[in-house]
Amino acid sequence: MEYEKDDGYYACERGDILSLLNLRDGIRVLDVGCGHGGAGKLLKTKFKAEVHGIEINKSAADKARLHYDSVINANVEQDGFYFEAGYFDFIICADVLEHLADPWRTLRRLRTYLKNNGVLAASIPNIRNASVIIQLLDGSFDYQEFGVLDDTHLRFFTYRSSIGLFERSGFKVLNIIRKGNRNISDLKQIINIWQHDRVADMASALIKKISGTDTRLENDFLQDMLTIQFLITATKQ
Repeated sequence: MEYEKDDGYYACERGDILSLLNLRDGIRVLDVGCGHGGAGKLLKTKFKAEVHGIEINKSAADKARLHYDSVINANVEQDGFYFEAGYFDFIICADVLEHLADPWRTLRRLRTYLKNNGVLAASIPNIRNASVIIQLLDGSFDYQEFGVLDDTHLRFFTYRSSIGLFERSGFKVLNIIRKGNRNISDLKQIINIWQHDRVADMASALIKKISGTDTRLENDFLQDMLTIQFLITATKQ
């Protein structure tokens, strides 16, 4: 399935992902879901890297070919690739895994192409975000063109289940960073409600009443509410 999205959907350079990696001259990188090739362009310019891409959208793949050593217009879950086992120093999956029917199987497949000391970097939306929780409390779960509830997302993850995704797929998570909401006024409002309106106490009491378990919602819940996506780096177990 080729996603029909606005052209800007494919144009991100993803410097946030690249900043997590120990980049150097001569590295080999596989960019899964490379879009227009913004990340690869940076890699080729700054590090003389060998960069290959996989992109399901034909128009985006054609644009990425201007910057990459090769771009395969393919479905990463279904189509075959010609790469050698252990070929890449880094594999990037920026906003990709949540679009897949079986991201676990795909990660195991990508693991084959990663060097033993290589690193896979990914970004994954956080379904425990405040915007989603508020919708659920209101009885809604409305898909959108972009964001956490992007209408092409097939899988949804929290902090813990993101880690589980990688561990089940043969990876060890090296680091996971929360990337927060951009609207500062929204953040202040959420923090104020959490700290001064006893939301944690009320939510904990509700959980105990429903489940019989005395569960305390600590500040990690607040952190997750303020998180749009997780930036993850992982290596082979």
